[in-house]
Amino acid sequence: MNSISWIRQLKETGTLYFKESALAYGVAGLHKEEQLPSGFWFPAEQRYKDISTYTREGIVVGEAADHSWAAQFVDWNDDGWPDLIVANDVGNRLRVYKNLSGKRFKRMEKFDDAFWDGCWMGIASGDLDGDL
Repeated sequence: MNSISWIRQLKETGTLYFKESALAYGVAGLHKEEQLPSGFWFPAEQRYKDISTYTREGIVVGEAADHSWAAQFVDWNDDGWPDLIVANDVGNRLRVYKNLSGKRFKRMEKFDDAFWDGCWMGIASGDLDGDL
């Protein structure tokens, strides 16, 4: 496997302040990068709700984000670079990001298919064919 430096989403500035750099690496989230809606279907109400604008007692408490339960770096495409897989429960999405030679990540759109929908609350990987 190729070596890869740890990519910090927040860069230290030396002034007790962090600068967010996740967007530059392609891991800021789909809502910021690709303007995907930040909500999900509420079956009881038979409607889609945008949770990013949810308010409680007049204060916005929602956010434009998936609600992740687990994430794992694994080389799922055998190119020698650790890819990122994120399990999201709220929103029922499995997000897979391909590592582009250690420079940034690209979301793999094939995992947007309804086949991959589920209440993802964990993730695990293993060498199922015993070739490692």
